Amino acid sequence: MMDKQPNSYHCFICGVQNVAGVQVAFYETTGADGTAEVLARFTARAIHQGYPGRMHGGVATGILDETIG
Repeated sequence: MMDKQPNSYHCFICGVQNVAGVQVAFYETTGADGTAEVLARFTARAIHQGYPGRMHGGVATGILDETIG
């Protein structure tokens, strides 16, 4: 079972109304061994690239930071 975590509207990482943001959706779930896990779903867009065709490392780091709180 997955429970969706609430989103902020203007956060760069999870903000659902931030048109330049990543708009990540986070879910709390339970692993096969019963441990708590967090799942992040998103699609990087051209606006998030650093080197052509590659997501900017700052975006990846921001997602990790948001995940660990």
